[in-house]
Amino acid sequence: MILVLSGTKDGREIAKNLNNTGFDIIVSTVTDYGENLNDNDIKVHIGALNEDELIEFIKNNNIDTVVDATHPFAINASINAIDACKKTKIRYIRYERQSIIDKNAIIANGFKEAADRCVEFNIIFLTIGSKNLEYFVSLNKEKKLFIRVLPQSTVIKKCEDLGLNSGKLLQWKGRFLKK
Repeated sequence: MILVLSGTKDGREIAKNLNNTGFDIIVSTVTDYGENLNDNDIKVHIGALNEDELIEFIKNNNIDTVVDATHPFAINASINAIDACKKTKIRYIRYERQSIIDKNAIIANGFKEAADRCVEFNIIFLTIGSKNLEYFVSLNKEKKLFIRVLPQSTVIKKCEDLGLNSGKLLQWKGRFLKK
């Protein structure tokens, strides 16, 4: 059984191709939104798995290979998968999409540094999702801060709890997330 850690279009395509080729697979996605994007005939696990939970999941589902197709910034998910695979002695395969970095991009080593660098700008558009918004909240008072987030009630609630009102949020899943 192959476990595909998904959450990206790439992950869905990998899962679909493996499934169409005849492999037994389970897709793991953090949200039920992610489940809805997968083909109906693919078994999906919903919810984040820490390392111990992933080890248990691997054992309970007879997983022999993990394909990590999580988002490039989902570092903790990848670390958990690598460690779980080492401890259960199964194969770990990481899918890395080609990086496209514009010549004008400003590279930061983590979200804190990125937030610190944003102080230099008046208008900031974040497409980082909702998980690490805490680093950027302080910018909301003095800057024009706009954030693209998934149109989910839990995400909107988190933004509101952080003081980011709906006028700052672009609730958009984008064409890149359609089936």
